[in-house]
Amino acid sequence: MGLGPNHDIATTEFINAMRARLEREDENLGKNMDDPAVRKNMGALAEAVYRIVTAHTDAVSSPIEDPEFWEWMDQTNRWLQTLAQWQKGVAQALDRWAAATPADLQLKADLAALTQPEELPEPPTTLKGRLS
Repeated sequence: MGLGPNHDIATTEFINAMRARLEREDENLGKNMDDPAVRKNMGALAEAVYRIVTAHTDAVSSPIEDPEFWEWMDQTNRWLQTLAQWQKGVAQALDRWAAATPADLQLKADLAALTQPEELPEPPTTLKGRLS
């Protein structure tokens, strides 16, 4: 579950957590969380936490924080490099192909007309984002 578009989820979590804590002391205390003034205070606390998390928190990933993800990124990049080399080989073979029949000539023309991909970009070495 995400944080949501506002502090409503955090407010519910604050109220539920505080209700559970109060009821561990005395089962009758939990109903205090239904008081509108108390709910308003819990909402203010939740809003502060929501703002802290969404405005002041960065999500960062690098090989140190998430080695499995970055190993997958490396494997994927190697696979893409291999695929790019294969594609270049296919394009070279197509250039060298001496098509003779009308069907072969048409196939060669159709394949040659396909847009060639650009060079493979370098993969990222870190990721940074914001929580929302």
